[in-house]
Amino acid sequence: MTQKISGAPMYDGAPFYSKTNSDGFIDLRGPITCMKRLKLELGNRQYYCDEDYNIFLDENDISGEDTYDKKVHLVGILKTALAILQAMTNNIDYLMTIDTEFGNRSEAYSALQKKISDLRRSIKDAQDAQNKKKNDITFLFKD
Repeated sequence: MTQKISGAPMYDGAPFYSKTNSDGFIDLRGPITCMKRLKLELGNRQYYCDEDYNIFLDENDISGEDTYDKKVHLVGILKTALAILQAMTNNIDYLMTIDTEFGNRSEAYSALQKKISDLRRSIKDAQDAQNKKKNDITFLFKD
């Protein structure tokens, strides 16, 4: 059961909603947009401005203002985050101004490559999960 709370404060431009869970507690988090979910995937680090993020999202047929639905948007959000991190490999010096924990360019590049590798694995896992739901036949062995 979801109800709009009249006179409630706004959350990123959207009103808060009241949702009662099975334990009877009220969840006051508002609906999450695809832009917000992308930023969460990127660790809330502002690698680019929101207009640039929208360009990356558009490349995966996602609007930043859409309400996030995991079944529909997860793979596209992960692919968008991957494209953003791949673009950051062209500007390691800028990355080092955002992520200040790196001592040198080599450490920053290695960490970025690890994030890219992790995202590729997450994309593959999400795609496999979607395909598994679509197919009733599964293989006994998988390489």
